[in-house]
Amino acid sequence: MQFTIRNAIKSLAPVEGLNDVIVQLQVTATHSVGEASASQDYTFNLLPPDPQTFIPLGDVTSEETMLGWLNEALGVNGAMSAAEVESELEAIIAAQAQAPQVTSVGLPWQE
Repeated sequence: MQFTIRNAIKSLAPVEGLNDVIVQLQVTATHSVGEASASQDYTFNLLPPDPQTFIPLGDVTSEETMLGWLNEALGVNGAMSAAEVESELEAIIAAQAQAPQVTSVGLPWQE
């Protein structure tokens, strides 16, 4: 399973005396099983920043940094865990496999 950051949400007010604090991440989770795959959008609240290791929004230089914060927040304070996200995506893939196979055939009067 892979998470891709789509957007970061910052607090307009200071958080624990810190400014430019990212408080939420909007992500797309993608998971594949064999040839099938599914993607789903999620929004996760991040944990309060540690003042000793805090990085303001303008100083974040890589998606990996934000993904690290996301991994710390998964499964905490009622948030879905990575396993729950993966399970949800696997259910979508299973439902896709059960869907009838269809194809476009056009309109008879246009042939």
